[in-house]
Amino acid sequence: MASKQHAIKPSTRALANLESGAFIDLENEAGKLPQYDPETCPDGLIDLSGAINSLMNDVLEEEMTNFEKSYSLSEAMKYGDVMGPKGLSKAVSSFMNRHFDPARALSADDIIVTNGVTSLIDKMAFAMCNPGEGIMVITPTYMMFPHDVCARTGVNLINVDLDTIEDQFEAKDSAKVTKALGEAYSAAQKSRVTPKAVLLCNPSNPCGRTYPRATLIEIARFCGQRKMHLLSDEIYAMSTFTPHDRAATPFTSVLSIPDDPENGVFTENIHCMYGASKDFGCGGLRLGFLVTRNELLWRSVRRLVLFTWVTSFSAAFFMHFLQNEEAVDRYVSVYRERLGKQYDFTAKLLDKYRIPFWEADSGVFIFVKLTKWLDYFAGDDHSPVHAVTYSSSPGTYILTGSADRTIRLYNPATQDAQPRYTSNLTTRTAPRVPEGRMIQSYASHGYEVLDLAVAADNERFASCGGDRAVFLWDVASATTLRRFGGNVHGHSSRINCVAFGGDGDSLVISAGFDTSVRVWDCKSNSAKPVQVMDEAKDSVTALVVRDAEIVAGSVDGRVRSYDVRMGKCITDTMGASVTSLKLTRDGKAMLVGSLDSKIRLMDRDSGSCLKTYEDAGWKNEELRVQSILGGKEKYVIAGDELTAGTGPAGLNGEGKIWTWDLLTGKLVATVKVPWPEGYEPKKKVLGKDGREKERSNVISCMAWRDDGWGDQFCVGGTSGVATVFGSL
Repeated sequence: MASKQHAIKPSTRALANLESGAFIDLENEAGKLPQYDPETCPDGLIDLSGAINSLMNDVLEEEMTNFEKSYSLSEAMKYGDVMGPKGLSKAVSSFMNRHFDPARALSADDIIVTNGVTSLIDKMAFAMCNPGEGIMVITPTYMMFPHDVCARTGVNLINVDLDTIEDQFEAKDSAKVTKALGEAYSAAQKSRVTPKAVLLCNPSNPCGRTYPRATLIEIARFCGQRKMHLLSDEIYAMSTFTPHDRAATPFTSVLSIPDDPENGVFTENIHCMYGASKDFGCGGLRLGFLVTRNELLWRSVRRLVLFTWVTSFSAAFFMHFLQNEEAVDRYVSVYRERLGKQYDFTAKLLDKYRIPFWEADSGVFIFVKLTKWLDYFAGDDHSPVHAVTYSSSPGTYILTGSADRTIRLYNPATQDAQPRYTSNLTTRTAPRVPEGRMIQSYASHGYEVLDLAVAADNERFASCGGDRAVFLWDVASATTLRRFGGNVHGHSSRINCVAFGGDGDSLVISAGFDTSVRVWDCKSNSAKPVQVMDEAKDSVTALVVRDAEIVAGSVDGRVRSYDVRMGKCITDTMGASVTSLKLTRDGKAMLVGSLDSKIRLMDRDSGSCLKTYEDAGWKNEELRVQSILGGKEKYVIAGDELTAGTGPAGLNGEGKIWTWDLLTGKLVATVKVPWPEGYEPKKKVLGKDGREKERSNVISCMAWRDDGWGDQFCVGGTSGVATVFGSL
């Protein structure tokens, strides 16, 4: 690929797609690995990521062959109608009248045709919501909804969590569903996000279950009472079967829900999506159908499908197939029989090998639980810690932010606390490490938490991460007071760092992967930031706020100091990507960590380097490893990205802390970070690249307690725990 040096940066919304679709890059990388073959590559990769339906290929091939005999291929070269021939919409409406039991008979004028249901989800999010508004989904849900709904529209996805998966699929539990919807609705409003629609996947992907009619009616009433749309993705409507060992809930379409004026339910506000890719195994045709009785919405979406014409051949073949109603009914009958047998076979195989799964009665997949074999991804207390910070003076408590999307508040002191380490950093000890007390957990993030900041009054804190929004929390109630961003005015990708500023911590400042620094007013109801600074040419990874000054470090190798009042920006060039940034107490110097395995103390007036901290055994070339000033600014302390596979043989996969004297630059101590109890050093785990590797503790984040009695600091990393050193 050509050099990036002179490339003009894409728009922020284009960069947002890079972040929201990161899983696509992972799939591409997985595709490069050796693929399974029973003879030539028995240890190869088996791709289970796509719900591909090949059960009826023999029947479809026969239908396609017969169609080609009567179809002139020259017709495929011509422009057709945007939505295919008029007969296609008529054939679709006839098919759905017979199989979806609509409360009001459908006509061709109720149908919109486009190139797949994925395209329809994007268009419906655009048509139903304004930027910054929300669409509610019941979890667990289709993995692509966050991308399909949010990537281009600026719409928020609002998760609705139930106590158990089964609650949403049992008619007797419909009240639990509406209760969970109500709680999620209220929480979204408190965060100044207005829910405009509920999006269902019925039958459910990934649960393989259908929603009972009673539950669908209650959801429709919930939407009607709040003037919300109800949109259902029913692409697996015909993929239902009866398992050999139990009864199954019959499929019920939302189209069958009648008007209920007393509860605000009107068929005009209930919409359904269907397609050719799943039930009919014709994903390559790229055909999706929207059913809506809302005339203005129909006209609005109809304008959007000008960007997504269907191909002449696809439209002609599927119209021809659906018009033969006898053949279609025979197809559905045979398909359901084959699907049921395939499910029974797969379920027995999973039982044989003791792989837990949720029983299904629909869909072309089974929801299995593999977490006990995937240690790296286990969503437990040992998910990597990405952020640690102390509460404001006197620094009694510690907050941690983790890859499991949870923030935890700890009191590091235990009831029978014994000194864990002396405050002398040169002392090498290996005591038994007691556990601190967890006081509260905070869970609203949908993605990993990357940074935390605590207000001076200790009543609020801010968090950020992969959500593209900054969360402002109330410490006592564990609820979010505000969410900044998550819309067209916010960051377009993950947010790396956050800080408070302004009088009374009335401002929140954030910076992230989209190269921007944004300032948010906590006292304003506006969804827009009060200021945006986008001079950086790459991801902003470090942020410090001091009075009216904002200092930001970037992967482009520069530290930019913004004087907000004077409107000035001073740039210091480091020569390597900046990953860590701290100011001295007087603000005259800054400690800068970068990916050339060096930490520099920079004079902020002259821009000169006062001292460099490095060592042949210390490496920081790939990861964001933080460095701090400690011991009343006597020491420079940094984590270590060396792993068991690349570090010293005696390290045994443990993390390591490095300490230099601030004035002399001499390395004065290295201290191992003990493994948490129950961990097995050197154990093989599955990495994010899908390959086995030795578990190791990369120390990537740390914080020094600036106030309180005695020296104390806290570190976190891939071990999944926060480890405290010093006096309690």
